[in-house]
Amino acid sequence: MDAIELDLTTNRIIIKISMITGWTIPASEEMFDMLVDQLSKKMIESYPNLNEEEVEYAFRNKGLNIKDWGKSLNLVMIDEVLMPYLDNRFDLSMQEEKIKDQPPVSQETKTMTDEEWEEWLLDISKYSINKIPCDSYSYLERTGKIKLTTEEKHNYMKRSIAHLSGILDPLSREGIEFSKMKVAGIYSAEVTGSLITYSKRLAVYDYFNKQNQ
Repeated sequence: MDAIELDLTTNRIIIKISMITGWTIPASEEMFDMLVDQLSKKMIESYPNLNEEEVEYAFRNKGLNIKDWGKSLNLVMIDEVLMPYLDNRFDLSMQEEKIKDQPPVSQETKTMTDEEWEEWLLDISKYSINKIPCDSYSYLERTGKIKLTTEEKHNYMKRSIAHLSGILDPLSREGIEFSKMKVAGIYSAEVTGSLITYSKRLAVYDYFNKQNQ
């Protein structure tokens, strides 16, 4: 949005936050304009992927857990609500991504015979990476057709990390959080699950490519 639209949106956000939380806003026009200016910059720098409705939702659902009711509204207090909201949204989005990417698998998969598996693998070999069912990796590993060393598994995880780095917006909250995990070398349970899932799909994809060579 342009500067004028951002200014109007920030004005509305401040008023809505005040109405929801009871936090007071500056009485003087000069101080209020300064608050609008600072919050506008803050939204661009820290919350570029949040729209007005999400900000309102975050505060409305924080409810009675909001501290310092009646205090003067400031950027630090806004961070105390929006940062945890984005953390929760990141975890939820990762879980949704795993669910979305996981193709439907028959309830009879676990009881399929090897012959049935081999027939299904012919179809799976034509799938894109994101549609490859992880159960196919389990079958190929069980039958000895895929035998990965510890080093090879680590390499697949590195490729998965690179893949996730490439699809996340580095300026988004999700991208920033993932970058922090990457630097620390420690990933949340949800992110680890996504990385393992994609690593298995990569291994199956590579297996099929080798068979076609």
